[in-house]
Amino acid sequence: MEVFYKDLIYNKCNMGEVTNKDVYKNLIDLFKRHPEFEEKKGTGIQKIFIHQNKLNKKAREIYIERIDGSVVVISWRTCLSGLGKSNKALTLQAMRSAIHNQITDFKKAQKQVCNNCPSICDLEVDHTGSVVFSDMADLFLKNKILPSDFSYDKFGRVSFKDVDKELQESWEAYHKFYATLQLLCKNCHIKKTRGY
Repeated sequence: MEVFYKDLIYNKCNMGEVTNKDVYKNLIDLFKRHPEFEEKKGTGIQKIFIHQNKLNKKAREIYIERIDGSVVVISWRTCLSGLGKSNKALTLQAMRSAIHNQITDFKKAQKQVCNNCPSICDLEVDHTGSVVFSDMADLFLKNKILPSDFSYDKFGRVSFKDVDKELQESWEAYHKFYATLQLLCKNCHIKKTRGY
């Protein structure tokens, strides 16, 4: 099923509004598997759009335009699994969104070359040193109550709501103080993450 929908979204759909009736019907069938389909559907689906992801130019995003004119992003991968993300997973995503500016500022300030090889292509920021992102996040969250509701920023990233502003600001300061960052090319980053 994943191969079918990935081919549909990446190869059979042009960027912009989905106008092919068969593709539209297949996407509606896929959306019905989403654990929050009723919320995503809202007042009803008027149009479906495919757009390039603003952060990952190789990825595509699907947007639903509702009858009332509001627009919401819907994850085709979440539709496939039929499972929503846990509060912990959403909190970690919101934490990554919260430090996005720190990551971007670090990347801009560095010599644009991989810290592990001479590559200058597909550079990504990596947490290095004795405390990597997942460990740092776990230490920060220890004995804290996780948020139960989240927002989405203009890029479609999970983010903290205003009610959790104190948690967000505390995390941003914690990360700024403890994080050690480096630039790695995509290949070196994958090798490091997978322990090669």
